[in-house]
Amino acid sequence: MLFKHVDLKNKNSQVTLFDTDAQNKVFTGSSSAASDEAKALIGGSSLKTNEVINLFKAVVSGQESNGTAGVEGVELVGLTDTGFTLRIEGNGATIDTIIVTGSAAIQAINDADAERTTDLKDGNTAFDVFDVSSETSEFIGGTSGEINDIVGG
Repeated sequence: MLFKHVDLKNKNSQVTLFDTDAQNKVFTGSSSAASDEAKALIGGSSLKTNEVINLFKAVVSGQESNGTAGVEGVELVGLTDTGFTLRIEGNGATIDTIIVTGSAAIQAINDADAERTTDLKDGNTAFDVFDVSSETSEFIGGTSGEINDIVGG
């Protein structure tokens, strides 16, 4: 069941749709119920379009502060070419899900893809979209071990 919003501070796990073309923000309750990392990216009681772009990029490509992918308490659970789904841990055992669609979702995916090229040897986390309809190969840097066996070096 889709809700009009989610509330990170209540005891109910909820799912909402954030269509960034129809809304400029979605109510999330108090971000203080989220992890410190998530709270820093979400801000107050609503997740705004610019914040969802930054949150997605931090989840998949790393945060500017440490270059490590991931945001404590936030998980990417779905990705398509038109949007993505994030689960955010809230108060207690609450896990709220936000399905993000629209132009800001597409911008977030494209921005994260353009951040840096994928190089499995460089020690940096990267997010890369390999569009098989328009690309025949994708640079991933050097490989070794099991990955080398799969992709052939």
